[in-house]
Amino acid sequence: APLGAPSLPLSADETLDASVELDEPEVEDAATTYAEAIISYNVLEWEIQIWTQGIPKGFEHLSAEDAQQLLSALEVRKAVMTASVSSGQLDMPSYLQSVRQAIDKEKASAQQHKASGRTSLALHAMRRAKLMSDEMTEAAAT
Repeated sequence: APLGAPSLPLSADETLDASVELDEPEVEDAATTYAEAIISYNVLEWEIQIWTQGIPKGFEHLSAEDAQQLLSALEVRKAVMTASVSSGQLDMPSYLQSVRQAIDKEKASAQQHKASGRTSLALHAMRRAKLMSDEMTEAAAT
């Protein structure tokens, strides 16, 4: 069930929202949903990097425990993605197709955040779109 207006920069049914109090399992579910919505390995690495440094701008409403839960979910997602590539479940053409589609979703998310006055989340989403665009450019060059 939706938890209210998204406060995380993704299109997902469940997100962590500043206006909704969540209990521990709900926070875990929302963190997992957030991580699993990330298609791009480059975005995943960037998310892990920024969350390792502390709670990013626009996410200040999260507690330290919630932020740690999100970081853990991101690390699990990275491990699963790496295993999918290693096992051959995820091939490059399918991956790039998914990244291409995710760029448009990220840009739409940025526009929604901007329209809602959440500038820092809009910038976060645009950064993710830029990382994916760069990833597509690199893939095309190889």
